[in-house]
Amino acid sequence: MTDRRTVFTPDADQIRRFLDTEMLQLASSIDKMDETTLAAARDMILHAEADGGRVHVTGIGKPGHLAGYIASLLSSTGTPAYVLDGTEAVHGSSGQVKPGDVVIAISNSGETEELKRTVKALQNNEAKLIGLSRTLDSWLARHSDLALAVGVQEEGDTLNKPPRASILAEMVALQTLSVLLQNAKGLTVEQYGRWHPGGSLGKPARRKPMELFEGIITPVITPFRRDAQQSVNEQALTAQINWLIDHGVKGIFVLGSNGEFHVLDHDEKVAVTRCAVKAAAGRVPVYAGAGACSTKEAIQLARDMEAAGADALSVINPWFLQPSREDLYEHFKAVSESTSLPVILYNIPKATGGTLSPDLVDRLADLPGIAAIKDSSGDPALLEAYADIARRKDFRLLVGSDSKISLAYGLGASGAVAGTSNLIPDILTGLDRALRAGDQDEAERLQAAIEPLRAVLPLGTVPSVLKKAVELNGSCEAGPARKPVRELRPEDIRRVETMVNGYRQRAARTGGESKTAA
Repeated sequence: MTDRRTVFTPDADQIRRFLDTEMLQLASSIDKMDETTLAAARDMILHAEADGGRVHVTGIGKPGHLAGYIASLLSSTGTPAYVLDGTEAVHGSSGQVKPGDVVIAISNSGETEELKRTVKALQNNEAKLIGLSRTLDSWLARHSDLALAVGVQEEGDTLNKPPRASILAEMVALQTLSVLLQNAKGLTVEQYGRWHPGGSLGKPARRKPMELFEGIITPVITPFRRDAQQSVNEQALTAQINWLIDHGVKGIFVLGSNGEFHVLDHDEKVAVTRCAVKAAAGRVPVYAGAGACSTKEAIQLARDMEAAGADALSVINPWFLQPSREDLYEHFKAVSESTSLPVILYNIPKATGGTLSPDLVDRLADLPGIAAIKDSSGDPALLEAYADIARRKDFRLLVGSDSKISLAYGLGASGAVAGTSNLIPDILTGLDRALRAGDQDEAERLQAAIEPLRAVLPLGTVPSVLKKAVELNGSCEAGPARKPVRELRPEDIRRVETMVNGYRQRAARTGGESKTAA
C-alpha cells in the first residue's frame, strides 16, 4: 500500500520547474508590456473622472478575485474604484455603471460566454471598456475600447490550464496602471497616510486624529451654473478652494448647509467630494457632509466619500422625522462603523427640528469613530455642555455659529466651521490667531468685523446672499443657489455689493487683513 505522505511530499525539482516557469513568463510579459496602451488607459480613466464618471473592475472566474484587489489598490492610491461582480452583471448589478464610466474587465482566455454577456450588458450601458486577457486575438480584446494582453504561454504546471502565471502577469499590468494614475494625480505621502489610518504597525486602526479639527475650516459653497439643470461648476469650486487655501484656512468642508447638500443627489455629492479632494491636493484636510434621513443612505454616502478621498465626515441628524435618542445613537453608531474616517456630529436644530442632547453626545463620544461635534445652534448653554464633554474625553468641539467663535474658543473649542470665511477668510484666520494668542482686544475687533456680512445674510434664503457676495468678490463664479431658492432682487444685490466694497476698503486700510479677490 502506498504511503500517502510520500505521494503528497513536494518534489524539489517540480517546485523549481514551476518557479522558473513563473519567473520566465512574468519577465517575458513585463518585457512585452505595451506602455502606450497603458498610458492611453490612464488617460481614458482621467477623462472619465473629469466628466463625473467612475471606475469599475470586474473579472470572470478566478480573475474576479483579482478585481477586488485592483479596485482596492486604485481606491487607496487616488482613483476611487468599485468592484463589479462579473456573473451578476447580467442580472442587474451592471445598473451601477452609468454612461461614460470605465470598466476594467479581466479574463484569462477572453472567450467565455459569461464574459461575453457581461461585456454586452456593459456596452448597452454605454460604458468604456479596458479589456485585459492573455492575447490581443481574444474576443474580449476585439470588443474593448482599449485592449491589454499579458502574453502568457505557460501557466507553470503540466495541465497548463489553471491560471497561475497569467494571474501574476495581469496583476502586474494593472499595478502598473495604478502607478501611472497615482503619479498623474500627484498623490502625497500625507494623503496616503490619511487614507490608511490602520496601516502602521502598533497603531490602532480607529485612532481619532485630533489635528484635523483645528483652526478655521470653510464650509465651502457649491457653485452652480446658470443653465437649465443648475449643474455643478467644478471649475469654479476648484477656484474657490484654491483661493481659500491661499488665504490660510485650515480645512475645506464640502456639502454643509452653505454647500447646499440638501439639493444635491448622491452622485453629485460624491463628485463634489472628489473635486474638492483633487483641488485641495493634500494641502488641507477635506471634510464631507454624509448626512441623510435614512441610515442606509448615510452609510452609502460615507463609504463613497471615503473612496473619493475625504479625510473626515460630517453627519447631521435626520430631519423631518423626530427620532428618539436611542434611534439617533444607533444611527450615528452604524454610520461611524461603516467607515474608517473620523465622524463629526453636526448639530443644527433650526434646520433639522431636533437637538443632539448633551447626554446623547456624551455617549457617542465614547465610540472610536466619533471624533468631534460641530455646533451651529448658537446656544451658549449647549456650547458649554459640549465643551465639558470635549474636556473629559478624546473629543473635539467645533463652533458653527460665526457670531459665537470667541465665546466657543473661550470654552475650549478647537476650531470654527465658519461660513463667512467664504468671503472674508483673512478676518476669520486672524480671529483664530488672536484667540489662540490670548489677544482679546484684537479678537474683539475681528469678531466685530464679521458683522457687516452677517447683517445682510437675512436678505435671502441660505446661501443665496453668501453666494452673491462671493461672486461679486470675484474669487469664483459662485452662480445661484439651487431652486427653489431664488436669486436676489436688484435692490438687495446693491446692498450686498456695498458690503463687499466695505470689506475691500477695510483691506486697503489694514494692509490686507481682510483681502478680497480684487
